[in-house]
Amino acid sequence: MSFKRKKMSEAIELSQNMDSGSFDPQKMTNIVHKAHEFKSSIVLHTQNRTVDVKSFLGVSISLIRGSESILEIHGEDEEEAKEEMVKAFSNYGMDVEIKE
Repeated sequence: MSFKRKKMSEAIELSQNMDSGSFDPQKMTNIVHKAHEFKSSIVLHTQNRTVDVKSFLGVSISLIRGSESILEIHGEDEEEAKEEMVKAFSNYGMDVEIKE
């Protein structure tokens, strides 16, 4: 599948989930906004992709697919970021593992 076709497919999938009510954009926005509070790099690893948590589209597609998720956080405020990001994902109803 071409890159352009894959992106279109992901956008359609996101739209369908928003229409069905199985995706709450406000909660997702809260996760992304929380990530922007930190200087650290915050990366989400799922089964098939690695995304920057500061990217709304990347995170939303990853979470809709519901695979196991691992957060990798590095930077000057990483300890606080780890604690707060686990809380943010938990508020979304999702448990994430922190990669050490």
